[in-house]
Amino acid sequence: MKGNENSAQKPKEEIVNELYEMVAKKTKAYDPSQGQETGQNEFNSTEKVSFCDLIFRHANNCDKAMYITGIFASILFGASMPGFCLLFGDMIDSVGGNEGGFDMLGTQAKWMISIGAGVFLFSFAQIALFSIFAENISFKIKVEYFK
Repeated sequence: MKGNENSAQKPKEEIVNELYEMVAKKTKAYDPSQGQETGQNEFNSTEKVSFCDLIFRHANNCDKAMYITGIFASILFGASMPGFCLLFGDMIDSVGGNEGGFDMLGTQAKWMISIGAGVFLFSFAQIALFSIFAENISFKIKVEYFK
């Protein structure tokens, strides 16, 4: 253990119990009617915040780029299902018709595999980018809140 070697670390159960006691003490002491007569209740005044201001208030340029790239990936991910349905419809039509028959199935199967790979990549990018963006923003909000 680096740093303070003489102090023993508290077990997690003890830390959780201390936090529980602190929260219980604060909630028992809280009186929601206090301050209503003078209008000083913290919930009386609310300011309207736009959606963009809510999202981008704490975001830097990297966070904004992640958000926009995540939106682009989610649009491509959403467009994959209609594209797959159109391709599948063309495959059914080519098998039933006399145009190419089963010769076209190989090409269409390759297109379906390509769409499947695109779905995997775009869905991964969407989830990863939005998760990282949300973690960054929530961390910045927490740091600002506890200052």
